[in-house]
Amino acid sequence: KGKKEAAASEQLEQLVRERGRHGLHTTVDEPMLPLPMGSFHVKMLLLFARDRCRLCVFSANLAEVQWQDMNEAIYVQDFPAKDRAPEAEQPLKCPCETQFEADLRRFLRGVGGYFEDDLINFDFSAALASIVASVPGEHHDPLWGHWRLQTLLKGIPPGGSAVAQFSSLGSLTRGWLEEFTTSLGKADKLALVLPTVEQVRTSWQGWGAGNQLPIAAQSIKSFLEAHWHRWVCPGLRARAMPHTKCYAGHSGAQLRWFVLGSHNLSRAAWGEFINTATGTAEARPVNPGRAENSSLPRAFRIRNYELSMLFLPQHIAKMQPRTSGPAGFFWEQLPRWQAERNAATAVALPQVWLPLCVPPQPYMPGDRPWTYDQVHAGIDSIGATLDATMVHHRLQVEAERKATGGEAGCFVVDAMEGRVSQAASSASVNVSCVHEASLEAVCKEPTEALRVWSQSLLQASLLRWCKQDAADREDFELARRVKTYETAVDLDIAAAEERFLVDSTPDSVIEHGATILESRQRLERVRSCKRKAVEEQDFDLASKL
Repeated sequence: KGKKEAAASEQLEQLVRERGRHGLHTTVDEPMLPLPMGSFHVKMLLLFARDRCRLCVFSANLAEVQWQDMNEAIYVQDFPAKDRAPEAEQPLKCPCETQFEADLRRFLRGVGGYFEDDLINFDFSAALASIVASVPGEHHDPLWGHWRLQTLLKGIPPGGSAVAQFSSLGSLTRGWLEEFTTSLGKADKLALVLPTVEQVRTSWQGWGAGNQLPIAAQSIKSFLEAHWHRWVCPGLRARAMPHTKCYAGHSGAQLRWFVLGSHNLSRAAWGEFINTATGTAEARPVNPGRAENSSLPRAFRIRNYELSMLFLPQHIAKMQPRTSGPAGFFWEQLPRWQAERNAATAVALPQVWLPLCVPPQPYMPGDRPWTYDQVHAGIDSIGATLDATMVHHRLQVEAERKATGGEAGCFVVDAMEGRVSQAASSASVNVSCVHEASLEAVCKEPTEALRVWSQSLLQASLLRWCKQDAADREDFELARRVKTYETAVDLDIAAAEERFLVDSTPDSVIEHGATILESRQRLERVRSCKRKAVEEQDFDLASKL
């Protein structure tokens, strides 16, 4: 495994051992990721007790800053245990399997089959929402992603406006955005809600809030400009930045449907239609009948595991909170005559408190969407500049790692002197690059050239470690700054290698050395193409390269 996976495995093993000392059994499993560049992005708790099953779906990761300082969206519902027959040996007396239970079973089966059989003991007939999930793979039925959402919204009159609010943004295409908008109830207008640079600066956390909103500058494309809207919500929460992932359809201030969960706005999360003959995406809006009628081989490709919940007014109108029995988040179905009457007149969601205001507010002149990998000027709400905030964040992380017995400190690399030291208090990465002019001065002997080349390789390895370590700690700004050194270091390696080959190769085989250098240059061109393919989310091309 890589360093990141090994560190995560070690942390999980420590957790299992700690819980074992308290007599608690813990099992850790890894869901399969069949496609490259995918992730397990689900945020869910499924809790079982004698009298209930509790399902929790939320937008936050297990990170304290997200639960304490940011806007998050959480769905919680208790489902009662089914009535048992008088004799314990007899089977359960229960209603037939509901659509909600079938969808939850299918999702758990797609993840790996965890607890799927335990669901039979509980009654899901009063579920408030419908499940919209994503499971990686190439699918041919409308069971997952935005294709599933499109199917569930067929009963909603087409048109109106749609809102998408997210904490991370993929590399979108114009065709895919049209495809996605069609799945949002064939909305006439799509608003993308993303905090502005100024809103992050003036938030409760200041620039530090941007660490939880990893929006890359390359994802802010020109065709999205007309869709940008500001983050606006009631009261003091407006200054807490959103880590929520919410999607809604509305007519004016009336909410027609609402989705909350883990789906960010990306093709990896929501899926895309592809031509299986070429493996490329189809840049056309979804036509529900096209999958069956088209002569082209088509599939719906998803890379991530995701889980969100869809709330519809016609469905919630049939439910009411349960007032008798044990306390909890229980709901129950209304009498049939009342449920049908309410559903016939329901046009807006009555019992959902949105984390943002609809209709949203468009960007004003001068507003810029927040990006985490660019430097932004100004002093924030806590009196810090962007660099000062990053240093404070790193020191906090280092202090926490010290307190928990972990290794603290960042590497400070000086390649000219050949030294590597740990600096727990500096919380910075200092790179003294070896330039080509310096190489000519020090590389007088082949052994010296080899030493410099070796140090350049060591410097590159340490930089990669620092970048990966920062990414693991979700210090994305530090990771970005470390990455800016990589190009210079790669050039140093190439120059050091070339000097070593020239100084250590006899004249008779200089031509062979030149061939090696040409091969290296071709390899670097391929690597550059692969990086560009990944940035554009053309993962098939990246895999081939």
